Amino acid sequence: MTGTRLIGYGRVRNDPADFHDQYTRLRDLGVAEEDIHWDRGRTGHLVSQEGLTDALASTRPGDTLVITALDRLAPSLEALEELTPQLIDREIRLSVGGLLLDPANEAGRSVFDTFLLVAACHTELAQQRGHDMREAFLDTLSRLGRTA
Repeated sequence: MTGTRLIGYGRVRNDPADFHDQYTRLRDLGVAEEDIHWDRGRTGHLVSQEGLTDALASTRPGDTLVITALDRLAPSLEALEELTPQLIDREIRLSVGGLLLDPANEAGRSVFDTFLLVAACHTELAQQRGHDMREAFLDTLSRLGRTA
């Protein structure tokens, strides 16, 4: 891996204190002001992450994407599951509040693999809950003498 740059990313609500806290942390973690990318406004899994897209586009293999907390990177487990392979394949390190995760070494790769495992388990549980809810609904309809 050749890069050594720190690329910062923050996702903030329309709250000046939230912005200030993340900005200060990213700067304290060594990210230059011009290398910080932002997504501002509403948060949640339906919000576009153009700032993250820009941050990733500016990285090279070996660079480090710096975030203040894992929930600032991905608004959902599904988003984390989608992002993790990109970081691994592009050899982008991840710094979460100063904890460096490098997909090129065994410890870092284990954490990335854990992200994927947790996201996959979450997806499977959600699908099972949906199936169970449908079965319960159909059972209730049957007891009432109705069909779906």
